[in-house]
Amino acid sequence: MAHTALFDVHKELQAKMVPQNSWDMPLFYPGGTVAEHRHTLKEASLFDTGNRSYFQITGTALKTKLSELLLWKCDNIADGKFQENFLLRNDGSIALKLILIPMAEDDFFVILDQGISGSEKQFFIEKISSSLEYRELSEYFSSFALAGKNCRNYFNDITGTDIPEGCFDKVELDVEDEKFRSIVMHGKYSGVEAYEFFFNKELAPELYELFYRNSGIEPAGIAAAESLRIEHAVPGTAEFASAIYPDGCSYICRDISEKNSSPVLVSVNLGRNPAPCGSDVCNKSGNIIGKVCSGAFCPGINCARVWCRINDRNLLDKVDGLFFKING
Repeated sequence: MAHTALFDVHKELQAKMVPQNSWDMPLFYPGGTVAEHRHTLKEASLFDTGNRSYFQITGTALKTKLSELLLWKCDNIADGKFQENFLLRNDGSIALKLILIPMAEDDFFVILDQGISGSEKQFFIEKISSSLEYRELSEYFSSFALAGKNCRNYFNDITGTDIPEGCFDKVELDVEDEKFRSIVMHGKYSGVEAYEFFFNKELAPELYELFYRNSGIEPAGIAAAESLRIEHAVPGTAEFASAIYPDGCSYICRDISEKNSSPVLVSVNLGRNPAPCGSDVCNKSGNIIGKVCSGAFCPGINCARVWCRINDRNLLDKVDGLFFKING
């Protein structure tokens, strides 16, 4: 089981550790998932995102060549901006999510999604190496996210600077009277405003402590990240890949997005308990029209919410409510 650079910190904070793919990650801390979720919405929390993979991609005509491999073109990313995108398989389907940070004209810092499998990372390497040069930096880099309602105020107070949302910058941080630089991007994490820090792995405990010692910032685990994502109606990569085909995209299976019968994702509020993943979604007549992809109790709206994949978007115009078949 792989450990992030913050593993010892999680143990000291008495986190409940669980496997996530090949990583040992904090599920929650002694206060529990609901408390972490609510604290994030009220103040700000720290999420370990060190189960990512990090790469430097270089080469002539990098943006053009990379655009051929991705869902959206990356040749028009504005200066100081980053882009979230998806790597495609040979058949045009979505393989994995990644973040592109242009460091120079033909030099990108690329961050792969959290907790991907070894085979997914190998697929990325094979696709990239066919036309570009790469260097994996996972041995040297780690990351965490400061996310929540007041994350901007905390970030400004601690760093003495700010970064516009949708942008990144190199920020100088003071740790034990020494100055260190971190790449920081200001965007969303699990649907809430966040700053994500990418830095030398050896500095992880010290940088985490720099923010954690602030009385308004608390640690949060992957369970809170998931419930926040679902509460804010953000589809996961697997859900997106199974159903969403954005209009105007320029990829090999573009024709799928033009079919009126293509599947669609819908977010549905339930009672206190979510329908389990894999539960059938039915119409009033009892006909199965989809499946539950994910779900969680969402403290911010005080009810459960689930993501459902409806097999045919036309079916949504013909149903009088959705019904969930649980345990047969």
